Amino acid sequence: MEFANSALDSVDPALAPFLDLQEFQKQLELLSSSERDWETVGDVRTTVLKCHPGRRCAFQVTLRTGDSSRELIGKVYKKECPNVIEVMTAIRREGFGDDAEFSIPRPVAYLPMLRLLLVAKVKGMHAAQVFLDGEAREREMAARRSAMWLARFHRLTSIRGEVLSSNEVLHRGFKTCKQLVEGCPSLEAKGQRLLEGLEPAWKSLVDIPVAPGHGDFVPAHVFLASDQVITVDWDSFILSDPSRDVARFLLGIRRLAERHLGSIRALDSCAEIFLETYLTEGDERVAKNLPFYMAALCLRQAKRFVGRKRPRWQERAEAVLDEGLRALGSE
Repeated sequence: MEFANSALDSVDPALAPFLDLQEFQKQLELLSSSERDWETVGDVRTTVLKCHPGRRCAFQVTLRTGDSSRELIGKVYKKECPNVIEVMTAIRREGFGDDAEFSIPRPVAYLPMLRLLLVAKVKGMHAAQVFLDGEAREREMAARRSAMWLARFHRLTSIRGEVLSSNEVLHRGFKTCKQLVEGCPSLEAKGQRLLEGLEPAWKSLVDIPVAPGHGDFVPAHVFLASDQVITVDWDSFILSDPSRDVARFLLGIRRLAERHLGSIRALDSCAEIFLETYLTEGDERVAKNLPFYMAALCLRQAKRFVGRKRPRWQERAEAVLDEGLRALGSE
């Protein structure tokens, strides 16, 4: 068994159980005995993909079972997290399986001893990559197919989970604004303007039944294959107003544009196609609730920029606050 050097960062407590090599090997052997088409596990290699320090880390796991090579994505969590595999299993049971046009990855196992989720690795191209590098026709198709996946997902009615109400989103906005101002006092004026606009937008919300929500539906979590759209990363699943997922994807497109293309407006045509397609395929009432959820997400993202202090953090925080004000019509 071999771990990439970057996985040996014992400072991150989320990694500690995964680095118990003997236990990991033992758990894989138990897994191989329960999987019908697996034989003895050998030649295990892992590579760290992304870590959220103190919360979770994602790995690519390559292993051999008999004569076959398998590629999995593993996520190790700081806290027990068995609900992710339960949610994924329920979604696939509702028509989002391996052969469906609109799909999610196959969950392989959750290993509680390691707090490790294993899912099949997805093949395809990131929607984010298409938006940045694709031709105009390819970008348009990526926007349409992403919207169609989301509209189909929001029509599911039997998936259970915690509910995020609009009241809670509003309540979080006050806390988020306080943290934003504490981290960067110069953003107080814009932060307060955005917060002041949230309450009237909340009062204007139309009643849309809660639906299954991905929670972090962004271009980087959507894979496009020739005949499939596959959405990954189910850690943030929640039942919510579907407008929240739509707003999250629109903000994701604009963040891509701001970060890589020099202007938050550079991919507006893709955002417009995505929204137009969703409103046709999904619930058209979402358009009424978008300003509230977009503004709340922009406030949260600005706070994250301030908290992480990465290059251009203040400029980026101000740009995303402007986007929230624009959504409220208060720019």
